[in-house]
Amino acid sequence: MIISKNSKPEYNLYFLGAQVLKHLKIKNKEEYDAYLLYEELKEFINPYSFTQHIMTLDWLFILGAIKLTSKEKIKLCS
Repeated sequence: MIISKNSKPEYNLYFLGAQVLKHLKIKNKEEYDAYLLYEELKEFINPYSFTQHIMTLDWLFILGAIKLTSKEKIKLCS
């Protein structure tokens, strides 16, 4: 769910998307593996499920903030 008044803000896609983008900018890699990104983020965001991760990546893709490369890696759009 994108926004819900019944859940904590930390569980909304806006917050999770911001955390993913922040992490990608800090790491400053050309391409990133989705599962490796999940493993790194779940150390900082607790609880953070793989389902939330995929939904967040979908949301960022729809917004045009990330894209999928030919090697099926995540790339931050400029």
